[in-house]
Amino acid sequence: MPCRVPARRPSCSREDEPPARLVAIRLPKSAVEEVLESVFGLATKYDLIVFDRQRQRIHDPLQEMADYATATFGRRGAIQAAVAGSAGTGIAILAWYVRIPIVSWILVAIGGFMGIMAVYTFIHEGRRTFLRYREERVRARGGGR
Repeated sequence: MPCRVPARRPSCSREDEPPARLVAIRLPKSAVEEVLESVFGLATKYDLIVFDRQRQRIHDPLQEMADYATATFGRRGAIQAAVAGSAGTGIAILAWYVRIPIVSWILVAIGGFMGIMAVYTFIHEGRRTFLRYREERVRARGGGR
């Protein structure tokens, strides 16, 4: 079936594409910090991209938050993840042996989730650290192998 291209979208399109969102905001110079904080909060909440016209930069708030979380993970974050994962796994094991009908299954699910998320956190952060290390080695060699 040939596609007809009307003004909105092709008639043979199988999926509804998300609408493009563009919002222009003029900020008063007196309240820039407060308004920017609200704009970035809303952009994060609704997964939007922010263009800073003055600095000619495009910001992806979710990606910037992920980069900040990875940059600040370090030893303290590893300890927190290990404690949370160990506590969750301990709760799951304890609840498994106590065998209180409904409560045990809820605690097993919550504790298991905490343990799995701790393992996922270590895998994710380890992978990002390895990729960053490999990138630095390539840069140190002059960009080639």
